[in-house]
Amino acid sequence: MLKIVNYTKQYKQESYINYPDPVFCESIRDRSSLNNWNITPHIHTHLYQFFFLEIGSVEFEMTKSKVLLDAPAVIIIPPGIVHGLCFDPSINGHVLTLEDNYIEDLMDTAIKVLLGLDEIYYLNEFDNLTPFEFLTDIVRQIHTEMLSEQKEKAFALKSLIGFLLVRLYRLSGKTHLPTNMAGLPEKQFYAFQKSLKQASPFSKTVPEYASELHLSTVHLNRICRAVSAKSASWLLQEHIITEAKKLLLYTDNSVSEIAYELNFSDPSYFSRLFKKFTNMSPGVFRKNQPDLFDFNKALFQPPHRGISKSNPKRSNALATEFVTSSSTDFGLR
Repeated sequence: MLKIVNYTKQYKQESYINYPDPVFCESIRDRSSLNNWNITPHIHTHLYQFFFLEIGSVEFEMTKSKVLLDAPAVIIIPPGIVHGLCFDPSINGHVLTLEDNYIEDLMDTAIKVLLGLDEIYYLNEFDNLTPFEFLTDIVRQIHTEMLSEQKEKAFALKSLIGFLLVRLYRLSGKTHLPTNMAGLPEKQFYAFQKSLKQASPFSKTVPEYASELHLSTVHLNRICRAVSAKSASWLLQEHIITEAKKLLLYTDNSVSEIAYELNFSDPSYFSRLFKKFTNMSPGVFRKNQPDLFDFNKALFQPPHRGISKSNPKRSNALATEFVTSSSTDFGLR
């Protein structure tokens, strides 16, 4: 079976920082030329990508089929979608990559925009109000702002990106790729990812997530391994650690406060799980990222997550079992 690689940053670009920048914009040509114009099938479980094709074409590959897409166009790929791209060497344009929680925070008062961009789109029909050149001009401004050290950089990026997303949303009803290009396991995996993000930490077990999707626990685990090469329980724990990294980087909360906010009954349990995934304690992780703190704190504010009020004892018990279990397949025993 073909292994699908999950990249937390851009294609074939991982970082010692262990956390993706919320905003990244680069030339399509620069990235694709390094890989002989061929981006093999992969997945970003927490990233949206927006490809602005100005010149050339790309063969877009999903689980079940391939399709040739020509410029000028915009391709929107939400998180959790397996995709590959084979570019024409004449390709020119930009790709904008945005962390999913950054978009959710940005579109907090425009939920229709967020929901409207939750599909794969190939936009190639534009109008007088939003010509293609208008969109690419905004993207170039985002790219320039991202590389700058100007005052109020974070606010400027939010303003430009918010405006761009609204304009894309207004065009999104015109054209989108057929949903049957994606295989059923891929869709189920994406549904699992969305459910993980919507639930409070440790509020559900893997069997409960599987039941929501009308799957057996074994089947959900097979789907997760097929798409991401990770078990469902590992993805659940990984999601908690991702949330923890955001709180460590973007808030002044102590490690103990973060542990309790993530529904751990004891901060020591939290530290053990964090070290299991990062090979360092939460405190060391925070100290190793001093340069990121001020800028990213302004760029992104994580949503508040409190102790589960419905059943705090249950949440604490689940957190304890996650960390003390010798098995990484919690809920699969």
